Parts: sequence; C-alpha cells; structure tokens
Amino acid sequence: MFTTRADRTSRRKLLPLILLAVMAGTAFADTETRDPLVDSFIDMLQLNEKEARVNGLWGRPVMRDIIGLAKKGQRDAALERYEAYFFEQLRRPGLHGMIVNPPPGIPGRREDVVRNADLLMKGLIEYKKEEHRIGEPGSVNWNFPFQPGQTIPMGEMPLERIFTGSQFNPLIHAYLHTGRRAYLDRWVAYMDDWARNSSYPGSVHPCFLPSSMNPKTVHTLNRFFDLLAVLANGSSEPGPELIPPASFARIMRKYIHDFVLPGVVYLRSNPHNWTPFPSLLEAGMNLDELTVGELFFREGRRRNIEDNAVTQNLRDGTENQQCPWYNENYVKGM
Repeated sequence: MFTTRADRTSRRKLLPLILLAVMAGTAFADTETRDPLVDSFIDMLQLNEKEARVNGLWGRPVMRDIIGLAKKGQRDAALERYEAYFFEQLRRPGLHGMIVNPPPGIPGRREDVVRNADLLMKGLIEYKKEEHRIGEPGSVNWNFPFQPGQTIPMGEMPLERIFTGSQFNPLIHAYLHTGRRAYLDRWVAYMDDWARNSSYPGSVHPCFLPSSMNPKTVHTLNRFFDLLAVLANGSSEPGPELIPPASFARIMRKYIHDFVLPGVVYLRSNPHNWTPFPSLLEAGMNLDELTVGELFFREGRRRNIEDNAVTQNLRDGTENQQCPWYNENYVKGM
C-alpha cells in the first residue's frame, strides 16, 4: 500500500503510545489474574526491611532473600522461597525453634489409611458407619451433614473433620505409605477447594461460635503443622514440589484468618479468664516470619500469663481451685 512521508512520521509518533498501551494492558491483565487469597497471605509475610531489622528477622539470610524478592516485585518467588523455608523448619524444628509434635512414623494402619484414602478418591467418606458422597473437589458440600448453603443452627456445627480439613489427612498418609502421587494431588485439590469455598467458621461471628469451637481454633492450625511435619519428614522433596505455592498460601491463609483470629476474639470475649491457651504461644513462635505471629504471641502471653496468672493462681504458683489438671495447664501455659 502506498504511504506518504507524513503517514510514516505519524505512525512513528504513535508507536511509543501503542507500546505504552500494550504494557499497561499487560500489567492490568496480570493484576486481574492474580488470586487475592494468595496475595492476602503474601501480605502477611514480614516484608518490611525496617521492621525485620528491629525484630531480628533480618539476621536470617532466607528472610533477606524473601524481602529482596518482594522488593523487586517477584512476589510469587518470595512465596515459593518462604514455603521451601517453612518445610526446612519442619524437617529440623529444633534447629529453627519450631514447635511441632508429629506422631512417630506414618499415623494409622496402612490398610485403614489406604481404604479411607480410596474412598476420598471417589468423592466418598465414611460417616456413622455408612458411606456418604461429599463430592469431587470443586463441588464439595462443606456444610455436611447439613445441606449446601443451609444456615447452621446456633450451637451446632458441620462435621468437624470436614470444616477443619482433617478429613483429608488419610490422602497424605496414603501417599507416604504407597508413594502414589495421585493421593497427594487429591489432597491438594480438596484442600484448595476447602480454602476457597468452605465458609465455616469464617462466616460466623466469633462471639456466636459454640463453646466447643474454642479448642478447634488455634489447635486446628497447630495440628495442621503436625500433618505437614509428617509429610516433610516422609519425603525429601522441597515444599513447593509437594504443595504448589499458591495452594499452600490459600490453605495457610484459611487456617490463620478463619480459625486463629476468631479464636483470639473468642478468648477476649470469654469471661472465663481461667481458660488457658498455650497453643496460641506456639502459633506465634511458629509463624514469627508473619506479621500476625507477633499478635498471636502477644495474645497468648496475655491470656496465659497476665490474665490467667493474676485471676486464677496464688503467689506460690498453685491453682486456687486446687484441681491437679488446672495446675498442670498453668505450668504448660507458663
């Protein structure tokens, strides 16, 4: 096609604008495709260099790596580095000051574990000695045994092993028993669905949670760490090779946001100051690379040492109710 010099000059002037538009469109597309749940967890990481220098995290080379990657805008790489570091800590908890209590070996008898895992591979679980369909990942009834979308009556809860995610533990155990990657992939698929779509207890105001929910808040997170410790010690693969970093982020965020934080609010609204909660201190120490770790540790200290000690314990350290188990709880809390 015939073009004049003026046409060519005009196009050269427009070229930078076209490139800017394309770049802006690409950046917009990247923003649109990012998962806000993943970014929410990445934002929990201690990425502020000044704060890291104050609280001592800057002394860890891995945290300098993570903060450096985040500064360069490589947030996904920072997440992957954190997950790899998290699994390193699970493999050598004593070296890193992590508190986990995984059972020795692989929990459960092999035949029982594999049988329960095979049910989950078909979208089934055993409940009250009968098989029930909960659905495939992406279509699970997270309200089970209530109907999907049904409002849970006050004082009641869905099946605990469903809404805490522990129903799917046999898939990890079966993977470690058999080496079949399909079991681990199925666990990731179910837990990713759980992290995205399970609404209990996150949809319930903390003050209206049943009292039986109290021990299922922080304890649920710590038992999840024990499960990951079993996985880490049963496999030599790096964490990101076992669980995709985005899935890891969504699952971790779910436990922190929907379980531990409501647990903190529940304790603050609970007039029974004698209720100790040492597991909150554990969570704070295990997650000190996260900004919420300081909150958990502070709240655990307040609950177990400041409130519990002042209102329930005599000066010699004994419990004023003289119950042996309460004295034991106080010692654990201290």
